[in-house]
Amino acid sequence: MPRTFRAVPPLVSLAAAVAAACCASACAGATTSTASGAPASTSADSGTPSGQGQGTIAASRSTPGAVVADWIHQVAAGNRSAACQDMREPGLSAQRSATACMSAKGTTTLTALHGNFVTDGIRPSTPISVATAHVTGTNATVSGSDVHLSGTTLDLLMVAHSTGIKPGQLTIAFELSRVDGAWYVTGMNMNV
Repeated sequence: MPRTFRAVPPLVSLAAAVAAACCASACAGATTSTASGAPASTSADSGTPSGQGQGTIAASRSTPGAVVADWIHQVAAGNRSAACQDMREPGLSAQRSATACMSAKGTTTLTALHGNFVTDGIRPSTPISVATAHVTGTNATVSGSDVHLSGTTLDLLMVAHSTGIKPGQLTIAFELSRVDGAWYVTGMNMNV
């Protein structure tokens, strides 16, 4: 079954929408597996992600790139709780955002994304760097072409593991917001 993509709305609906997009987009024969609990490593400019299996250590949320890199590592590791800590919807308390993320829909979403990231070869130990974040006030966007991992970009990596999609046909963008002085992932868009 070819992988297809749909746009994903902001975080509160990220749980339901990404689940639908990613479940529909899974490559044929893809399986969901639990990644190891090894700590992730990142380049110096993208921050150091939370450790796995050591309790939750706050990721550096000082830059949009650090949060995106940590969030991808946490999803690849299957660490839903840590991934949820990297996500927050402006206007909602940290508790309400965490509750939405940890809900059944949130679990389905992050499990589907985990399966897709594992299929794409992203591991908790995969070095990830973010070249550029486009910041306007308290909002930022990070393009999948600016997320570098495994010697390629996130856009190209996902295209390489998809059927019927050619380079340049897929774009991924992460939306982030600065809330209470820290950056959080608030949405993800995938367009073909």
